[in-house]
Amino acid sequence: MAHSPIRILFGAYQTRHLSNGGMESATRIFEGLRDRFDWMLLTTREMPRTQRWRKGKAKVAITPFDEEGSKWARRFAGLRWNAAFARAEKSFRPGLVHLNDIQSYQAYAFAHLPGSKPPLVFTLRDTTPPGQPYSPIWSKLARDAERIVVLSEEMGAELTRKLPAATGKIEVINSIVDLQNFAPPSDEERVSARRRLGIGEHEFAIGCIGAIREKKGQLAFVRDALPSILADHPDAKLHFVGDAGDRTDPYWIEFERAIADPAVRNAVEVHGHQDDMALWFKALDLVLIAANHEGLARAMIEGMASGVAVVSTDVCSAREMLEPTGAGIVVERGDWPALRGAVSRMRDDEFRAGCGRKGRETAQRLFDETIVVDRFAKLYEEIGGRHAAKEDRRAQR
Repeated sequence: MAHSPIRILFGAYQTRHLSNGGMESATRIFEGLRDRFDWMLLTTREMPRTQRWRKGKAKVAITPFDEEGSKWARRFAGLRWNAAFARAEKSFRPGLVHLNDIQSYQAYAFAHLPGSKPPLVFTLRDTTPPGQPYSPIWSKLARDAERIVVLSEEMGAELTRKLPAATGKIEVINSIVDLQNFAPPSDEERVSARRRLGIGEHEFAIGCIGAIREKKGQLAFVRDALPSILADHPDAKLHFVGDAGDRTDPYWIEFERAIADPAVRNAVEVHGHQDDMALWFKALDLVLIAANHEGLARAMIEGMASGVAVVSTDVCSAREMLEPTGAGIVVERGDWPALRGAVSRMRDDEFRAGCGRKGRETAQRLFDETIVVDRFAKLYEEIGGRHAAKEDRRAQR
């Protein structure tokens, strides 16, 4: 007997920040599969991506959550989100639940109605800082989840090392990158992009892409590495692209002080959030990731797809993506002389171009939308189909 399309309840916590690589990936997966499954999105904010779910005929329910509210306001918002998941489970009756972040899981975990639970798929988007264990809620998640999707083999290995309960539940599915939009530019496109962004013809443009915050490591990089890099390469300029966040935040204040230092201030520009990141990658000579921890840095894989060489600290997934592929250079976190040397190595035009070509080849193999979407379709059909058959057997008893 033919079954109706599997109903997928997708939960995603969204902050006010416009840059959200995890939600962008989830939205592209939805857009690729919107006609094969029935969808409901339960989220916390009306954002441009939410409109794309509506356009794709998904049911959308928004439960506002102000992460900057008082302790009691956040607690009340959390209870409302618990209730929203309970209502969604009752009215939508999903055959599978896919959660995009730990906040969604926390809300969902305590909202089950009596009866059979739909299987749970969870996507891990990030890793904990070095030396920091996963909290008890993660152990509960690892027990509850049918499958935990990770973005690289290294992410899976790190998760199971810190969270043994996840062993046997890991599914490696790489992120989607729009390979048409993020693509190596022609000479004319590169000249045009640099002109539009105000990048000089002879400037060596280095992009540090990501929200200005401790995780991304910009402050230590500016203080401890940038002066020596500029001493070696006076034609270099650092372009920080990403959310500034709360400008009263101590990290932002210290970052502003650091970039005002006379040794670096003429070689630094802070651009804030930018909608057209593909234009930036067309213009850059190098992507530099100085992060303290990552899952799989979005800037890395979009840079690779765009044919831009990458230098990165040894955050999770960096070695896997850059070293065996030849797409870039990885240095240990905090080893600023090694980072300085890696940037100097990238001044060799032939070497840098080779890294860019290999990055593009790797992106075509790993991040192509058709490949990634097909893997999710198979995962949903396997897990959701098994649950549907189980429910049929229950109904026949």
